[in-house]
Amino acid sequence: MTAPAKTVSQIYTAPDYERALLSEDPHYLVAQQRLLAEIKRTVRGPGQRILEVGGGTGLFTQKLARSFSGATVTVIEPDPEWFQVLKRRVGRFRNVVAERSGLQEFASAPQDACCASFALHHIPHDWQPAALERVAMLLRRGGSFVVLDKFIPDFRGECGRRAALKILHGYLSLWKERRGFRRGVWFELVSLDNSLARAGDYKISTRIFERQCRGHFRVMRKVKVAPLGVAARVAEGVVDHLTGHGVSVSRWEAERVRTSIGDPRWGFFVYVLRRLGAPPGGWDRGGTKG
Repeated sequence: MTAPAKTVSQIYTAPDYERALLSEDPHYLVAQQRLLAEIKRTVRGPGQRILEVGGGTGLFTQKLARSFSGATVTVIEPDPEWFQVLKRRVGRFRNVVAERSGLQEFASAPQDACCASFALHHIPHDWQPAALERVAMLLRRGGSFVVLDKFIPDFRGECGRRAALKILHGYLSLWKERRGFRRGVWFELVSLDNSLARAGDYKISTRIFERQCRGHFRVMRKVKVAPLGVAARVAEGVVDHLTGHGVSVSRWEAERVRTSIGDPRWGFFVYVLRRLGAPPGGWDRGGTKG
């Protein structure tokens, strides 16, 4: 049975979330640096309009504000508790407009670019295709959507999804434990628990994501940030780590960890997507309906 959907603030408090990421997750920091670099390659010239989807507590929003001082940065965040943190953090930036809103209810002039930093996997699976369609509708024709997220190995069925989640979070948790990152281990195990329950965390594979983008976006660049070159011998350590922390791993799941952990198609990826044509109700470059 699927657990009731949770808001992000029901899973982590903002201080715990930020401490776990800023002090004990080098992958997170490197990945956001790459996301910002890709946005800089995509958004050029003064007066650009940039929309950040799911700004969380504003950690990435403030980087956008500093890097694009000549642009208008609009950030939306639906979680009421996290929105208050975000609003305080970005309030000093004159080029930032913060709105407590989800994608479906947000309305604006056409945006030159959209971005999302670890936000899409907090949208329930059934809503993700509609969310991508909505982003396309908010962009001008030819506008870019730059996405950073964690993706699990490709899978078939519910059993495969659960095994794929244990590969991603098990590897990251083990990596952090070996470096003494106790908060980081806690973060991965909490994320795994909610991902397994489909409660606030809804990760997918790159194959599923790219399939959902069809008809709305063309993939211009796809960059894997981390982890790079995972050796198959790590699999036993991942299984032992998970079971040692009370996570049940079946024989079939253990075998899946062994056969799939070296697959390069999971981990932290940055996608640069270009909006296609003019979807129904969308905008063209000049700001008129497409």
